[in-house]
Amino acid sequence: MNISRKAMKIIELAQKIANKRGISVEEAWSEAVTEYKNKYEHIA
Repeated sequence: MNISRKAMKIIELAQKIANKRGISVEEAWSEAVTEYKNKYEHIA
């Protein structure tokens, strides 16, 4: 997965978390990065 796809996936996760929790995307960012790492980093 290239860097653009990785960034888009993290943005999508942050938006999903933000909508679910009623917070801003910026507030959801670190949680999205953590979730991304847990789901996708081991695939490489």
